[in-house]
Amino acid sequence: MRTVEHAIPHTGEGHEFDAFGCVRALLRSARDEVPVRIFGFPAFLSFTLDRMRALGVPPVTLPPSSLVLFGGGWKGHADQQVGKPELYARITEQLGIPDERIRDGFGSVEHSVPYLECERHNLHVPAWARVLIRSVRDLSPLSDGERGYLQLISPYITSAPAQSVLMGDLASLHPAAECGCSLNTPWFQVHGRAGLSRNRSCAIAAAELLKGTS
Repeated sequence: MRTVEHAIPHTGEGHEFDAFGCVRALLRSARDEVPVRIFGFPAFLSFTLDRMRALGVPPVTLPPSSLVLFGGGWKGHADQQVGKPELYARITEQLGIPDERIRDGFGSVEHSVPYLECERHNLHVPAWARVLIRSVRDLSPLSDGERGYLQLISPYITSAPAQSVLMGDLASLHPAAECGCSLNTPWFQVHGRAGLSRNRSCAIAAAELLKGTS
């Protein structure tokens, strides 16, 4: 590891997104032919690509071993969200990172097992976890391909009684054969949140509860 660059550095009074710093870091890595690992929220990489276009910065070609790993979604920036296929295509176009080297992750504070995309961008269930899809009417287990509440189960978690969590997400479960990658475990697709009210993540809700307690 040569250097670590923060997209949202501390300013002394808080944290602010540094789009120009992100652009400089990417251009420097392309110039030096250094593989890059980009971790974090998809929103801020999208904003960085927008800034590159606004500045007239031509596409760069980062080394093919570079990797993008997303997590956290578009919290607070839902009005600017772009579709995953469009974002992945822009990353390949503007940064030269191959599509199979761009991965997203799914997880939650209350269930600390990460679920990561394969090269075909499907979220496979690791060997130490199980996934059930339950009916939104009576919570009965559903068959493959049917949409319902996502239930995550794993003995991996020992620090808290969170081995089984019923999420507020609508999802469907699919057999490994429907993916076509080298992984032989089932995979699930998240279709969105259940309900019509504006979603606040558990992390955001916890932060609001902790305000003024320190």
